[in-house]
Amino acid sequence: MTIAIAHGVGPSKLDIAYERLGDPSHPPLLLIMGLGAQLITWPDGCCDGLVELGLCVIRSDNRECRPVDPPDERADRP
Repeated sequence: MTIAIAHGVGPSKLDIAYERLGDPSHPPLLLIMGLGAQLITWPDGCCDGLVELGLCVIRSDNRECRPVDPPDERADRP
């Protein structure tokens, strides 16, 4: 598993962790988990099955859910 960090996302300049699985040239499927969940909450078997169906699966952490920025670390940003 390779988790990347998108830095400075949106007007709040958040850092958000995400993982892309499968061939990037295949149709993308963005998985969004419920409140406060990390990307690892999505079962690997589920993600692998979607990749086998020919999708490029992208799963990400929600705001304020490690390893993205917690609120106190964003407070000092301009």
